[in-house]
Amino acid sequence: YNNCKMIHTGVDTEYFKPSEINKNTNRLNLISIGEFEERKGIQYLIKAIPDLIKQFPKVYLRIIGSGKFKNHYQQLVNQLNIGNYVIIQPPVTDTKPYLLISDIYFLLSDGEGFPLGLLEAMSCGLPTIVSDSPPFEEIINKSVGCRVNRGNPESILQAVTKLSDKETRSYMGSKARDLIKKRYSWTNIAEQYYNL
Repeated sequence: YNNCKMIHTGVDTEYFKPSEINKNTNRLNLISIGEFEERKGIQYLIKAIPDLIKQFPKVYLRIIGSGKFKNHYQQLVNQLNIGNYVIIQPPVTDTKPYLLISDIYFLLSDGEGFPLGLLEAMSCGLPTIVSDSPPFEEIINKSVGCRVNRGNPESILQAVTKLSDKETRSYMGSKARDLIKKRYSWTNIAEQYYNL
């Protein structure tokens, strides 16, 4: 296919941008947004929460989405007795307000096409934790986030520990936004189509 040109998903970086909103600095706010299906790996994040609570007693996970795994996720939360630390809520029409009150974005999928939600989170200045499956190696390097073995709670814990430092999050979040603006802004993507 040497006659093909790959043009990736684009992000409205003027809309999805960091805010000066004061986050709840007493909590470590995690967020995961996506379809509730096994491939997305949200169950691995839920299973890691008890270990995270031991190290970060004020950790809080928001899961936004819908799908056939919703009841499974809720059962896991109940079995692990972590209902005070995890909220599962239905899809929203605008993810930006939730991204802006979060500290770390999670996407532990076993593969993706080219995930728009991840790019929007990065554009909002969030550092990210993703699985070590493709295509995340194309997007996430050590300066903008962490790639983890999603089935290993210790791997997830190490990544969260690294990003629990506010200065580290700020630095990586800034680098993440710079990357999105440089490669995946609507202006950049439109230019690629125009040039083609």
